[in-house]
Amino acid sequence: MDPHDPQRAARSPFKGTIAHGYPTLSLAPAVISEVLHIRAVTSALNHGLNRVRFPAPVLANSDRVG
Repeated sequence: MDPHDPQRAARSPFKGTIAHGYPTLSLAPAVISEVLHIRAVTSALNHGLNRVRFPAPVLANSDRVG
């Protein structure tokens, strides 16, 4: 069973393959470091994943932002 099979995914409730949230979320530090330049950090706080939510599926290869 291939979870990325487009033909099988077309028969799913989503009607196509969906982007997985955690791999997408793992890109955030790299993207943020390209956009923001943080200087003179004396301490940092990691809130963890307790409040991360993926409220809706996003189709793979979608142009959806936000």
